[in-house]
Amino acid sequence: MAERLHAIVVRDATTMALVRTLPLPCGGINHADFTADLTVLVASCEFRGQLMVVDADVTHLVKVVDLNGIATPGATSPAMADEMAGPRMSLAGGASAIPQDVRLAPDGRSFVVADMLSNGVWVIDAQTLAYARFIPTGSGAHGVYPSRDASAVYVSNRDAGPVSVLDAHTLEQTALWAIPGGGSPDMGRLSIDGTELWLSGRYNSVVYVFDTRTGQVTHRIPVDAGPTACCSGRRGLHQGHRPSPPPDLPRGPIPVVEGGRRSVRGRPHPQPRSAPHRRATTVSRPGRQMCRPIPRSPRPPAPGSDTAADPTATPRIGAGVGRG
Repeated sequence: MAERLHAIVVRDATTMALVRTLPLPCGGINHADFTADLTVLVASCEFRGQLMVVDADVTHLVKVVDLNGIATPGATSPAMADEMAGPRMSLAGGASAIPQDVRLAPDGRSFVVADMLSNGVWVIDAQTLAYARFIPTGSGAHGVYPSRDASAVYVSNRDAGPVSVLDAHTLEQTALWAIPGGGSPDMGRLSIDGTELWLSGRYNSVVYVFDTRTGQVTHRIPVDAGPTACCSGRRGLHQGHRPSPPPDLPRGPIPVVEGGRRSVRGRPHPQPRSAPHRRATTVSRPGRQMCRPIPRSPRPPAPGSDTAADPTATPRIGAGVGRG
């Protein structure tokens, strides 16, 4: 998603060579997902309050879904957007919606689109590609994550703080997971077994780990300022090897810091060969690794350390914060 170019850029998943660029009448091209039959792609246009419907090969624009002017309960007034931080400061004149994450619902019948100005999620019919209804979830609705067992959809409300849990079939809210003391859950992902939901705390310099069975926050992992997402890989950490975590930290996705140094305390959740795999929900095709882990030899033991005295011992790697 080339936001500054107002375009979707397609690259070869193996060589990263440029394949094509599709310019779009869109300010703030953002998140996207495919229909179940992989015929079209729906992408959010956050600064203009629209959704771009593009063919799956990204060669032409099929349709524009305009979300502006639709009355929604609990929405933030566009007049207040200039006084708020983040993408709301770039809202185009006449726009009243800021669509963010786009995810196909587990049953494939509709798209769920978070909106951080309307403060909830839009439901878009996947067959007609038209607006169906709106579900309020909380201020600053931002990320959408279907559960691994396809029974629920998790929505992070970045400004309000809690995470909304929707029934995957009815899309009605069934639970609200609060963060003790408040927080700013942004983007993230589920662990491979679906028992943990990792979300970056955009304004709190942490990553939250939720237990999806109880809705409780089990860990707060300190990171540098402005974390905006999490990712994980099949083996080790992406973008190079990182120090091993302290024993009290869980294994899970890697926090990604926007506009600054990457800071990690933790490792990606292991992914067994037999683990279930959900179709990729980004423009890149599934089954491709965008980057490979770079192995690094362990540091030599310091003179006088335990490992220096015992040549058979495994050298320890510090458990501090890794720097990118």
